[in-house]
Amino acid sequence: MENNFDINKIHPDDQNGLSEHNDQSPDRAVSTKKYYKRKLIIISLAILILALTTFYYKSNIPGGARYVFKGFNLYAIVKSMIINQVIGTNLTGESDDRVNVLLLGMPGDGHDGPYLTDTIILASIKPSEQEVALISIPRDLIIPLEGYGLPKINSVNAIGEARNIGDGGNYATAAISKVFNIDIQYYVRIDFTGFRQAIDDIGGIEIDVETGFTDHMFPTNNHKTKTISFAQGQQVLDGARALQFARSRHGNNGENSDFARMKRQQKILKAMQNKIFSWRLFINLQTVQEALTSFSSHVATNLKVSELIRLGDLTYSAKNYISKSLDHNGNKLVSDGVGLDGASILQPSSGNYSNITLFINNIFE
Repeated sequence: MENNFDINKIHPDDQNGLSEHNDQSPDRAVSTKKYYKRKLIIISLAILILALTTFYYKSNIPGGARYVFKGFNLYAIVKSMIINQVIGTNLTGESDDRVNVLLLGMPGDGHDGPYLTDTIILASIKPSEQEVALISIPRDLIIPLEGYGLPKINSVNAIGEARNIGDGGNYATAAISKVFNIDIQYYVRIDFTGFRQAIDDIGGIEIDVETGFTDHMFPTNNHKTKTISFAQGQQVLDGARALQFARSRHGNNGENSDFARMKRQQKILKAMQNKIFSWRLFINLQTVQEALTSFSSHVATNLKVSELIRLGDLTYSAKNYISKSLDHNGNKLVSDGVGLDGASILQPSSGNYSNITLFINNIFE
């Protein structure tokens, strides 16, 4: 699985300079103070962590900061964080005020259809307004793919892997960008094992289950099914339970559709973000290292470390989150159909993808 992190490629351009804070109105002054206070805290904390890791790295203490694995190095990452906060890193698309990241979830090794993407979410960011939109794309939506006819969108990553091992994420991103006629600059792909382990490493996530449900047909690894249940209300889910919550497709109480499932997946993403950016987790070096270890072998992305940090800063600073899906029960963008093989599919209601493109482009309007 590919890993394209490069801690040495730090962009010198600083788009977070003083110019955007020159308005000295009372409200702007307060906002400016908060901005610099947050930056100062992050920089101070990063310097502290860097100092600690330097000490451990140069000592002979077993289990110190001598971690170098699959392209990850905690010392280098924290150093990159400091450089990012002081100098600044721009993401591709920031100059156009639109950064798009394709989030893909797949079963991974040991599962049937290891590269079929169970989860497809387009995360779209509007930096100027500090807004983030999560747009879930149903896996049964068909798209034209040169040489492959009209496959379901969840198979495109697998097709990319079959063409060139390790290239599924790039291939899927390029294909979806072309069909929807939008510029998707980045992707992040994770498998079930990495997803489950990462949530366990951060101590679980807190989820508000709006509608309790029972699913008697949840798939198991031995090609059988079992019953799972979720009670209504606030609760902490470990990795295994979070994966069940994200994957369930046959629950009662209206939780038996892909669209209900996509809503739960978005809820999990937000809960993970809240936990990852909590101070308690951030200052725990061992937890951070364990999470990075999990991600290193189960995640593929074309984001560099400095870009990941910038992406985290943009999403953490967001003041407004929008959650949408290409929902045939709501915005009429897709409708039910039957494929050539007799399988159920979803297709664009208008006959082409222009309405979907318009919907995505205007998501912040």
